[in-house]
Amino acid sequence: MLRQYLERLSARLDGPLAADSAVTLFDHIHAEVLGDAIIDAEKRQREDSEAYGDDVAAVRAILAQRETVLRESIAELLPPWWVDLAINEVILPADTSEVLRIELHYRGRLPQNTGQLMASNDPGRLDKWRLPSRPLAPGAFLTLPVQRPLHGPTWVALTAPGESGAVIVDLLTIPAGVIEPALGRIPDGHGRRRLLPAATPSAPNAWQDEVSVAVQLNNDLPQPTELILADLSLTSEWRSELQAEIQLSVLGEGGVWFAPDPVLYEPLPPLAASETWQGRLRLRIPWMIDRGRNDLVFAIVDSADGRRIGEARAAIFVDDGIYLPLSINELCADNETLLADEAGEFDDWAEIHNASDTVIVLAGHYLSDDPERDPKKWAFPAGASLEPGEHRIVWLDGDLAQGPFHADLKLDRNGEELAIVRAWGDSTAILDHLVFGYQEEDWSFGRYPDGRTSLESFDVPTPEASNSDPVLEP
Repeated sequence: MLRQYLERLSARLDGPLAADSAVTLFDHIHAEVLGDAIIDAEKRQREDSEAYGDDVAAVRAILAQRETVLRESIAELLPPWWVDLAINEVILPADTSEVLRIELHYRGRLPQNTGQLMASNDPGRLDKWRLPSRPLAPGAFLTLPVQRPLHGPTWVALTAPGESGAVIVDLLTIPAGVIEPALGRIPDGHGRRRLLPAATPSAPNAWQDEVSVAVQLNNDLPQPTELILADLSLTSEWRSELQAEIQLSVLGEGGVWFAPDPVLYEPLPPLAASETWQGRLRLRIPWMIDRGRNDLVFAIVDSADGRRIGEARAAIFVDDGIYLPLSINELCADNETLLADEAGEFDDWAEIHNASDTVIVLAGHYLSDDPERDPKKWAFPAGASLEPGEHRIVWLDGDLAQGPFHADLKLDRNGEELAIVRAWGDSTAILDHLVFGYQEEDWSFGRYPDGRTSLESFDVPTPEASNSDPVLEP
């Protein structure tokens, strides 16, 4: 990136940023504004108008010198052209007597040549193999032979001459026991090293997941310490031989990883290409005492080098019985076709839920989208109450004339807040406070399970019914 920036700057110094061009442009602008600046009465009261003439020579001198300064800086900072060159792929021969090939990918902007470059697998001889001279165009993929075969686990480096000997330009390590046809970077030129399902000499690398994995839980709403059964299915898609293990990690609220991480290891038998393993894990571990959402991450890790080559995720919502007696259970901030009110209009709505086992009288309760400054923005209608387990829709349309459950407020689909406030005389207390971000059309946002603290999005809203099937982000 530094080299590309400096090359672009150098090109501009040959054009619009050249000293002559910059001074000419400055003189033109100065001539345009000078007259108005001198006669501007307001400016004359605040500033010394003489400066508009006196400092011109100094500015012109700076502009004239700036090109020289920048060119000297470019010469000092510009790295060698090969920083934009990478070993993109190592093509592994099936027969160890065959010559190894490496594919280079060039991301630079100017044509170059490989004549100065070398390769090595020996830290004591970084100039071990000189590469043949070949032209390199911007964006090019170039495959070149290495003069010696490589045996066993090793690495191959691309090197170039430096002030005190050869220096490493790029390096790829080759894991032990690899029998796949190629090893390369995804994305091309700068991505992570991966085994590849096919060699693609002098072309972009092809990628396919090494494994596919799926998980099914027998219970996603467990009680604390309740046993969970996780059925997993894993298929080795193309690896000639795969030796891996399952590592289970847990993310709590806010994406926080639990310690220790992972919390469980499960070795897998060796798998050949297209072979499937199916098994069941029994989970009852200490983190389940934490209520709310927990994300289980079943990672498939290559035993040879510790790479994560696949994963499946599942969410559970640990229900410890703690709930909000009165809550904003669900809301919709962009109701286009989902639910119409008594007048046939599709307005914003909020669902209020009584999760307790007693009737809740709503006298003295309010809804507000600004609970700190205006906590009593809309009062629930006189005599209103909620039966145990009841869900009640309040229309947030600002049209009080349409009925008692039409509130004098609206929601912003780009995100805001909504609160239930209880008042006692001049005192108020926030009973529930829900803050949300951007909302999709005809989606809803709310609590899962009903009345609990976990907040999720729903692509199938359930107004006046229990929330179900949240859309779980990966």
